[in-house]
Amino acid sequence: MMPPPSNIVVVGGGYIGVQFAQELAKHLTPSQASITLIEKNDFTFHCVGVPRALVDPSFVKKLFIPLDHALPSTATVLRGIVDKIDGKVVVVRPIVDDKAQSTPTRVPFDYLVLATGSSYVSPIKVPLQEYTRASVEAAITAMAERIKAASSVLVVGGGPVGVEIAAEVAAAYPSKCITILERHDRLMHNAGVKDAFREQLTAKLAKLNVHVVLGERLVHDSGPPASAVATTDRGTSIDADMQLLCAGMLPNVDL
Repeated sequence: MMPPPSNIVVVGGGYIGVQFAQELAKHLTPSQASITLIEKNDFTFHCVGVPRALVDPSFVKKLFIPLDHALPSTATVLRGIVDKIDGKVVVVRPIVDDKAQSTPTRVPFDYLVLATGSSYVSPIKVPLQEYTRASVEAAITAMAERIKAASSVLVVGGGPVGVEIAAEVAAAYPSKCITILERHDRLMHNAGVKDAFREQLTAKLAKLNVHVVLGERLVHDSGPPASAVATTDRGTSIDADMQLLCAGMLPNVDL
C-alpha cells in the first residue's frame, strides 16, 4: 500500500515562490505530493520593472504576471491572506472577488516553504495590506504623475533601485534636476559590484546630468513639509519638489 501524498504548501507567489512550486510540480507526481501555493494577489508583481513604469505609462500593464496559469493543473493556487502558522496548519483568509473573507480556512501541510519576500516603499513593491491590481496601478500612476509634475526630484538612496529610478527619470525628463543622495561614500556600496562598474555607472549618470551627493544624510526636520529644498547633515541644500525614498528593503518575517 502506497503512502498518501505529502502536503507541500508554499506561502508567497513572488518570483521565488512561483518558481519553487513549479519545480516541485515538475519533479513530483500527484501520488507523491499535493502542492498548494498561497498568495494574496492574483498576480506576481514584476517589481524590477517599476522604475520604467514610473516614466512610461504603457509599461504599467507589464508589471502584473497572472497566476492563473503559472502552475500545472496538478498544483493548486489559493488566493488568500496568511494570518498565522498553527502547528502543522496554515491559517488563511481566502480572497474572493478582491475581498478578504472573514472566515479563515485551514490548510494542513507536511512541508512548508516560506517565500514571503520583502517589503519596499510603495509603489516599488506591493504593500502588505494591498491585494488588488487596481490599487497598485493607482499608486504607480499617482507617483508617475507627481514625478512628471516636479521640476526637481531627490532620490534618497544610491543602491540599485535608487540609481535606476534616477536614471529613468533623467532620461525621460532631461530638463528636470535629479539628485541622488547616498549616505555611504560610493554608489551601490553593498551591491557586490566592482569599482570599474561604479566608474562606468557614475559616468553614465553624469551624462544624464544626474547630481550625486555621497557621504551625507537627509535632515528630516530641516524645513517645513512644503519646502522645495532639502538639507543634509553637512549643510548641503538640494532642490527637491519631491523625494523618492529608495533606502532598501526589509524582509517579511512576521510569520
